[in-house]
Amino acid sequence: MNGGGKPQNSHSSEEFVEHSHHFRFSMAIRATPTQSIRAAANVRPAPGSTAGPLTHGVAGSILALGADTNRLCACLLEPVNQRYRLLAHRRTPRDPERPLAAQLTTMVSHLGDALGRTLWMPDGRGPLMESRDPVGRPAIEHVVGAVTLRPWLSVWLAGLSAQGSLAATEQALAHAPAQIVGQTVLLADANVSEIAVELAAAAPDVLLLCGGYEVDEPIIQASMMRLIELFVSALDRLAPAQHPTVLYAGNQAAAATVEQLWRTRIPTVRFQAVDNVLPRPGRVHLAALVDALNGEHQRLSQRTPDFYKISNWLTGPSPLLSTESAFVRFARVWMTLQRMDDLHAVLATPERWMHVRLQQATGAHGAAVRPATPIAVNEEIELYFARPGQQVAALAGWPAPRLVSGAWPDARWPRPQNSWWDRTGMVPMLAAVGQISPDAMQQIIEVDVF
Repeated sequence: MNGGGKPQNSHSSEEFVEHSHHFRFSMAIRATPTQSIRAAANVRPAPGSTAGPLTHGVAGSILALGADTNRLCACLLEPVNQRYRLLAHRRTPRDPERPLAAQLTTMVSHLGDALGRTLWMPDGRGPLMESRDPVGRPAIEHVVGAVTLRPWLSVWLAGLSAQGSLAATEQALAHAPAQIVGQTVLLADANVSEIAVELAAAAPDVLLLCGGYEVDEPIIQASMMRLIELFVSALDRLAPAQHPTVLYAGNQAAAATVEQLWRTRIPTVRFQAVDNVLPRPGRVHLAALVDALNGEHQRLSQRTPDFYKISNWLTGPSPLLSTESAFVRFARVWMTLQRMDDLHAVLATPERWMHVRLQQATGAHGAAVRPATPIAVNEEIELYFARPGQQVAALAGWPAPRLVSGAWPDARWPRPQNSWWDRTGMVPMLAAVGQISPDAMQQIIEVDVF
């Protein structure tokens, strides 16, 4: 903590930082008109707003909540001389055994205690949003959040060949919040009982079935159907609560038959067919499968009790963002503000690094972002997930990172001069702030983060 005279918090696992308001820049930031950042973030001022020109309808204290799979963070923003500043922030490890909402409640209460201010209602229902004593006990005006609600998807792969369809599917998984917990290659001696036992032990979120080129060869469809039969029979031996979502990314000529088989034999299974991930040798289709995996992760996240509880704390119009989507939002805005044509950004957490690449046509700042490579996740961005420090061949053609949230990957990419480093990992939370006030986000970023 700085020399403000307050004692260190007794919780050694937590880090509390109170920020003094000495204006100091760690690097020169190109001045950008207020209108530009609002356009980049796609947020309009509130109709009929009477607030000052820098905040456009947003005034008072802003509480931002954040969480990834390893840690929690909260920060309190306050207007100082008509500009928002970071008053204090707190970080603490995340306990996977405790509900996330309860941990955020405890952390924000500790943040308030350190500041000598009540930030949470005494009954624990949520942030202090109303107060009869606005001077002695000021209320929070806005609450925003960017949190990872659940671990990444656990996926069991099953395919016809390890070198073909399974290898292509592993490429797709590197572009989504997913990790492989097991795999099966179709063999002549495949055993239904063994597969059922393995699935029960691994308890995957998703069973991903793939294989079969798009050619008119009955043997391919026959092999695919044999693989499907094995897993239908295996899941039929498990309780419905143990059934994963089934994604089919194999031969499309067999897709309708595959779906009918699942719906007839195990109608309670959630089934989705997407484009063949490997329709012919050397041709990998990632987009549809990655979209399905992202959608499943979002669906499972929104089914958690924490999702509804935390969402109810937030003030409109700011829906709860995931940590990853919030970081991508910020990267897009920051690329536009800095008038960059090509940006490699990294969200670096202790468990996994998310690489983001955005590109624009030369001089087309503010235009739609186009794919970074011929094999892109979708029409706007390319993502790649990797272990910390992992050497990834797919990133060989990428430029060095210039925007990093978390630990800078010095071993692979020494930090260039013209770059932006969020050491505290607050950028995703500040991207959530940008939903209600892009100006406040920019003010905090320029002075208190980079």
